[in-house]
Amino acid sequence: MHIVEYSTWSDFVSTTETSLNRESQEIVYPKYYRGQSDATWPLKTSLERYTGVNLSVGSYYKIIEEIQPMIETFTNNKWGLPTREDFIISLASIGSYSDAPVPFHYIAYLRHFGFPSPLLDWTYSPFVAAYFAFRNVASNADSVAIYHYMEAWEAPKIISTEKPQIYPVYAHSRNNKRHYLQQSVYTICLRNKNGKIYFANYEDPILIEGDNEAYITKCILPASERATALHSLDAHNINAYSLFGSEESLLETTFLRKYIQVQRSLKNNPHAYKDDEASAW
Repeated sequence: MHIVEYSTWSDFVSTTETSLNRESQEIVYPKYYRGQSDATWPLKTSLERYTGVNLSVGSYYKIIEEIQPMIETFTNNKWGLPTREDFIISLASIGSYSDAPVPFHYIAYLRHFGFPSPLLDWTYSPFVAAYFAFRNVASNADSVAIYHYMEAWEAPKIISTEKPQIYPVYAHSRNNKRHYLQQSVYTICLRNKNGKIYFANYEDPILIEGDNEAYITKCILPASERATALHSLDAHNINAYSLFGSEESLLETTFLRKYIQVQRSLKNNPHAYKDDEASAW
């Protein structure tokens, strides 16, 4: 994939804002952004990370179909799911610029609340993606990554090719506030193997070397820019609370603001906090 390295948060912001200003004056292909808190991590769905394998679509659908009554009981939400057979048939028509089959609304909901999912979540906002990149930087990470994917080509129907393909999924839902708060959009990577549809790896060599390579860009930023980036994003009201809206995210946002305040005080006056714990920050 195309890789761009930035030495500072300011450089990334300047380049991104220039790009957004230009796009506002032109008709452009849709762009999706995704942040990852370690630049060495590959593009993987939570389902692939959790299981280590690429399940068949039918196997995964059977799991989420069986837990549906429990999820609906505890959330008071309702999803009218088709049969497994009808869902698999509907995937045959999935393509660029098309709305997702109904179950993806349910799968997106599960994804936002931690259930392993075949959907890779993106956002229309490069700055929301940057927040997720810097939010919880991996302890041993030297840098973070912000991907952007340009939907500039129309993938063939999955039944007409055996090569893995990436498809956009517009899973709009009345049951998922986080979807809207985070300006979410999703992609799914599929592969047809002997007529059976499987979830596929986004970094499959066939896919990486294919025609869509130029449309995936990986921006790398130093992990050391975390405090600067999160302070800047918070000033624009991009923080845990604005993106999740929960009590836990409110406390996370409050802590982060105080943490950055302490960091700045220590930088300007190393003796501002004399106790060992504060100095260790």
